[in-house]
Amino acid sequence: VVKDVSEVRDEMVDLRLRITNKKSELILKYGTWGGSDSRKEISIPILLNKFLEAVELLRLIGWNKGVIMETKTYVFSYKKIEFSLVKSKHLNYFEAERLIDENKNNKNNEEEIKKVCMGLGLKPFTDKQFIDEINKVNNSGDQFDFEKEDFDKVKTLVLRYTGYKRLK
Repeated sequence: VVKDVSEVRDEMVDLRLRITNKKSELILKYGTWGGSDSRKEISIPILLNKFLEAVELLRLIGWNKGVIMETKTYVFSYKKIEFSLVKSKHLNYFEAERLIDENKNNKNNEEEIKKVCMGLGLKPFTDKQFIDEINKVNNSGDQFDFEKEDFDKVKTLVLRYTGYKRLK
C-alpha cells in the first residue's frame, strides 16, 4: 500500500487474501496491471479457519502493508464475457473479463470486450482513471502496516469485516 499506486506501477506480483461466500482463498495476480491489462491469476483455496494464519504467512514473507475492504459482488456472463458488478463503501465499479490462452494475442479480445461494454453503456476506465480510483480506495480504506501495528489490529478488522465472531 502506497499513497500513489503509480509508484508501484511496474510491480508484477499482487497477492490478496479474500473471503467470498464464506470461502477463503489466496490470490496471486501476476503481470502488468491497469484499466485493461491481462494478468495470470492463480487461486489457492484456504480453509476459513486458517485465514488469519494466511495473513500471518504474508506478514512473515515481508508483505507488511495492506488494505482491508468489504465488497459485495454480483457476477454474470454475457456474450462469453464474465461481468462483475462490485460495490464497496468507497467505490462501485465493474470488471469485464474473459479467460484466454496466455499464448494468444489478446488485443482483439480486449477490443471485443470494450465493444460489448460500450453496447451496455459501460465505459471502461482509462489507466489514469483506474489508478486514481485505486488510490481513493487504498487511501480511504482500513489500512494496516505490520511494521507499525500489531497483528491484533488486523485480526480485529478482519473479524469486523467478515462478520465472524472468531477465525483461528
